[in-house]
Amino acid sequence: MFMINASSTSSWVGQTYTAAKTGRLVGVAVDVGAANTYHSLRVAVYDAGGGMPSATLGEVTLATGVSPLGNVLSFANPIQQTTGHKYAIVANYPDALPPSPATKEGTWYGSSVSDYVGGEPITSADGVNWNALSGVVTDLRFSTYVMPN
Repeated sequence: MFMINASSTSSWVGQTYTAAKTGRLVGVAVDVGAANTYHSLRVAVYDAGGGMPSATLGEVTLATGVSPLGNVLSFANPIQQTTGHKYAIVANYPDALPPSPATKEGTWYGSSVSDYVGGEPITSADGVNWNALSGVVTDLRFSTYVMPN
C-alpha cells in the first residue's frame, strides 16, 4: 500500500502498466481507501511510453475519496491503447487541504508480492516530476477494461 498525501512528497500516486492488448480502454479500477472521504478522488490515465507519465489521456473525478477495486471507473471517451506500450494510472485528491507533511488523505492498496513485471508504483509531488518506487513498495492493485477495436 502507499499513502496519497496532501504533502510535498506524495500528492500523486500511480502505477505504470504495459498494455496486454490493443483496443479502447473504457475503464479502470483502483483500490483506494480514504481517511477524508469528503475530498474528491481524481483517477487519470497517462501515456508513459518514456517510462513515466507524460500526457493525460483521460480522467474521471469521483464525488467521494474512495474507489474499491470492484468499482469500475468509466471514461467519457475511451482511450486508445496499444499492445506493449506503457501507460500509467494515477490518483490524487485535487481539492485536498494545502500541503502538510502529516496530512494523510488516502491509501492505494497493493500486493505484498511484486508479481507484476509490466510496471511499477510511482509518486510525484507536483504531477510533473515522477519517481519510481521499485524496491520500496510492491505493485498497487488495479484493473483495466479494454474493448477490441
